[in-house]
Amino acid sequence: MLIQLCYASERVEHLNSDLLEDLSNILTKSKLFNQEQQIFGVLYYANGFFFQCLEGEKSQVEALFVKIQDDKRHHKIKLYRTVIIDEINFKSWSMKYVEKNTCIERFFHKRGKKNFQPLELLQEDIASLLEVLIDSIESELPKRTRQGLKYRGVNRFL
Repeated sequence: MLIQLCYASERVEHLNSDLLEDLSNILTKSKLFNQEQQIFGVLYYANGFFFQCLEGEKSQVEALFVKIQDDKRHHKIKLYRTVIIDEINFKSWSMKYVEKNTCIERFFHKRGKKNFQPLELLQEDIASLLEVLIDSIESELPKRTRQGLKYRGVNRFL
């Protein structure tokens, strides 16, 4: 049985964490794992929040969601829906990443939100948000070269 599971969460900022490194790590691991497990989906991150939709066999998707709930990078996890689906919407992506964009910002503005605030979505907003994410172009994370004091991009000797 195929299901679609959608959730939102807030990113936990650790003292020594690097956002690009965290996102890169999440995407790299999830793409490999999801390919092996035949899980598909999309991830959107902005303003300290994640929104993710996962699709695949019920047992695999639910097992992955348990792991996500145990991941220390997430808190305030809000499960929006788990529904049975006839076909995979994100078949082309083991994990599609959509970077912060104006279509998503517009989506939230229409709902009276200043910016991307997925924890404040209503259940009936999820299908419309998924349509926007399906139509959005997949993004690549920018490559960051490690430099400077504790990799903060600052060279204290210059």
